[in-house]
Amino acid sequence: MANKLTPKQEKFVQGLFKGLSQRKAYKEAFDTSNLQDNTIDVVACNLAKDNKIAIRLKELTNLQARETGWTVDKLIKEFEEVKGMCKVEIPVLDRQGVPTGEYKFDSVGAVKSLENIGKLLGMYKEKMELSGEVVIFKGDEKLED
Repeated sequence: MANKLTPKQEKFVQGLFKGLSQRKAYKEAFDTSNLQDNTIDVVACNLAKDNKIAIRLKELTNLQARETGWTVDKLIKEFEEVKGMCKVEIPVLDRQGVPTGEYKFDSVGAVKSLENIGKLLGMYKEKMELSGEVVIFKGDEKLED
């Protein structure tokens, strides 16, 4: 079976699935005692891009969606509903609780709902910029140039 993950890779995927960062998931799955965090970030990022890892993560996500009944369409409908509620005018009250005649709405909630819909639809791409030299050591030995 070419797509079989090692136990450590499976533990890494399970960490990602639980919502851990790549760094934390990698630290839980692998011995990182001789690695610096910036090195772990690079190695974990590369592992997360591995096709076998991505396929397994997708399997877990699909399984959870089937078991819970949540779908992208259902989430979008829920966010649309929240967005609608956030756009309802709310009367502004003075200190005694008397309406001032002015109204406000929850623009933060509405924008957040729109952002979440965009993320579900893949409209946002996360970017990570690294600067500086990444050097990997094993003990005192430099592994990469």
